[in-house]
Amino acid sequence: MKKKIILFALGILVGLLLSHWFHTRQKVSRAPEAALASVESNSHVLTMADLEIPVKDLPTFQSYVSEQTDPKSEIERTHYEEIETDTEERFFLLQYSCGNKQCDSLLIKVHNREIESLPLPKGIFQDYQLAPDQDKVLFRYAYNEGGQIIRHVIVPVDLVKLESIPVASEENRIQFMDDPTWPILEYEWISSNIFLLVTADLPSPDFNKLKTWYASDVKKSKTVDILLDE
Repeated sequence: MKKKIILFALGILVGLLLSHWFHTRQKVSRAPEAALASVESNSHVLTMADLEIPVKDLPTFQSYVSEQTDPKSEIERTHYEEIETDTEERFFLLQYSCGNKQCDSLLIKVHNREIESLPLPKGIFQDYQLAPDQDKVLFRYAYNEGGQIIRHVIVPVDLVKLESIPVASEENRIQFMDDPTWPILEYEWISSNIFLLVTADLPSPDFNKLKTWYASDVKKSKTVDILLDE
């Protein structure tokens, strides 16, 4: 009888040891899978011109890609435009998450091995103009309302600091920078901290007024000077 009790106790002990060994082995085998997934996620790169930029170096874009079911395909759907400058740094405007022609955009600065980025508005990227000293740039984005009228915003960016530049006039900021309100037909730099833009000469940006203005053969316009608040 005593021998049976000892054997029974030994059997329980062996069972507990086997159970502990099995669960420990499970935990050890899963760890490399998680590490491998992390490595694969971090191995995505963007190829722009002759450069390969790791997605992990672009936090805003990486956050977007990580939420997609097929990150690789999403990366392949991106497109970009290089901002042509005479400086040592290189600049790219990356466009992604496009829908109804509007895309999110990210300005990327590459200097040697250093990579910086600045999120810019979602919209239909139109064009850009560099300042005379090439230390600043203006980006123009369009917003189409039902194919009938188009409004724009202008985004001034300091390329040295890689940050948006505020403007001196709050009214100008509200009208031309914050939200698409007016059409911006033309724009150009006057000096290193002043640019002008040409817009509709109307009492308000009401949809119907702009619709009539767009349909007119003679579009009355006005010029607005914008001073940067540096």
